[in-house]
Amino acid sequence: MKRYILLLLIVVAIHGQSYAQNKFSISVAPELLYSNGYTEYELQASGMTDFPEINDTLFAEIRSLLEFPLDAPMVGICFRMNSRILQKKDWGLKARVLTNIANPSGVMKDHDWIKVSSLNVDHKFSYTESDTEMRSVFVEFEGTRVVSRQNNTDLSVLAVVSFQHSNQDIIGVSGWQFAEILDPATKQYFPENSYVGKVLEYRINNLMLQLGGEANINARTWLDIGAKGALAIARISERDDHLLRKKLIEATSSGFGFVGGVNAHFSTAGDNDVGRFINLSFEVIHVNTSGTQKQTWYDDETVGSVVVMDRGTVINGLQHKTSSTQLRFGVQFGVWLK
Repeated sequence: MKRYILLLLIVVAIHGQSYAQNKFSISVAPELLYSNGYTEYELQASGMTDFPEINDTLFAEIRSLLEFPLDAPMVGICFRMNSRILQKKDWGLKARVLTNIANPSGVMKDHDWIKVSSLNVDHKFSYTESDTEMRSVFVEFEGTRVVSRQNNTDLSVLAVVSFQHSNQDIIGVSGWQFAEILDPATKQYFPENSYVGKVLEYRINNLMLQLGGEANINARTWLDIGAKGALAIARISERDDHLLRKKLIEATSSGFGFVGGVNAHFSTAGDNDVGRFINLSFEVIHVNTSGTQKQTWYDDETVGSVVVMDRGTVINGLQHKTSSTQLRFGVQFGVWLK
């Protein structure tokens, strides 16, 4: 995928091709984007739990939070087509595809808490960090339709369908945990690089539908300024393979969010001329979803020589929440013909 996108970037950069007819403007432009943010999922479970350190079985509540970084540079291609009536944009279509060209600079974080009311215990018992290797693809289709035009300002309705796939390998472990989950005095640290192998394989697919509005102001003959806002419906599927624990987590969740953004479009020629453009953009995306997850042990999970979960064990219906926040800074440059 990356090889083909980079090849398209080179072709567009060299030839800068654009095509137009009387009522249409079409452009294809390379896009550079930096995404900063994270996706996190939270698991909550409760039930009777064995505590060997006190030789008792008690009701306990467990909460786990895993944070996966998304801060990475991306490259891709953006295609635009606009209809034009009396030299004004009447409707517009946009499609773009991007992929990351470097791994996230942030680390994956894993937090765990336990609450045992009968013992008056409520604390965090584990925190670890790991490096991340990521392969991701982002695809988006957008349509706009002008509904109001006043002087140099267009107001449009906006509909967007987007799909984001991310596949992350989580490598190494550093941090701390309690050797005995109920006793903070047994806290032990894992030095950095104490384990350097792969510990998790995480995959997420995020499908979103956005409905909202957009305002565009023609501030100068060479400058358009735009702003948009939309509500989002999200459907997320996740697969998390805990390699050390021999446990596979699968979850599907649905929910809502919002998307907002601003952009500045700089052109080098007037409405009737061929010219080049640079488009600068900023977007913020946030979604929250909830659903259930399934955990399957594909081999015995052991602590030392003790088997703590048998191969073939399946737990269904665990509460699962996912949250994702991203800030995206982008630049597009290309040739248009109006």
